[in-house]
Amino acid sequence: MEIIRSKCTPQAYRKTGKLNNQALLELIAQYVTLCSPKTIFVCNDSAEDRVYCAARLRKLAKNNRYRIKIKLFISYGYLDFSAR
Repeated sequence: MEIIRSKCTPQAYRKTGKLNNQALLELIAQYVTLCSPKTIFVCNDSAEDRVYCAARLRKLAKNNRYRIKIKLFISYGYLDFSAR
């Protein structure tokens, strides 16, 4: 899946190998081709990734001058992250 590798950091691309789901990887590749994102962030349910996602969303909200409330679904429920 070269299209995915070209948009990910090496660390993020290693996470895709753990998916062990060829159909999902093909779906991701299809949407990457259609949407042409600059980069792809692959996250799992680790605390480190949840913290990164929350911080990134807050930064985007602040930079775009939006006041948003984001619900992040994780395996045991929802966490609310309000942009400040």
